[in-house]
Amino acid sequence: PAGGSSFSGVSCINSVAQSIANNTATAIALDTELYDVGGYHDTVTNNSRFTIPSGKAGYYQINFGGYYPLNATGSRQILLYKNGTVFLEFIVPASSSAYTTSTVSTFRYLDVADYLEFFTRQTSGSSLNIDVTSAGLSGFAQMFLIGA
Repeated sequence: PAGGSSFSGVSCINSVAQSIANNTATAIALDTELYDVGGYHDTVTNNSRFTIPSGKAGYYQINFGGYYPLNATGSRQILLYKNGTVFLEFIVPASSSAYTTSTVSTFRYLDVADYLEFFTRQTSGSSLNIDVTSAGLSGFAQMFLIGA
């Protein structure tokens, strides 16, 4: 960038299928970091959460998604929380012919110590896994500092 700043961001996945109870907002366990340049995430403590570290307030590109198996009943939701309050919700219908893919992308200003949490909800009538597919797709979350 023109200002000489370096890259800062994080990308995480869930490495195993996670059971999501019917009609219950559930935090996605982001147990594997692909990278964390800046110290946004901890794989052990609050692993569904990204926290803005000191000196990193600014505008962020935020991406999040998950993959549900074949099941035609109900809907699948992605919920993004900022400091414990839902600020973005995305709902897609279920499918019996393809993985239900729910992805969200947004751009937001975040202050130091703000935290984002990544949740999902499904309404199939019983528990479903947010899956790791045969193609290697899984629940994921990414966040990149665009600039102050």
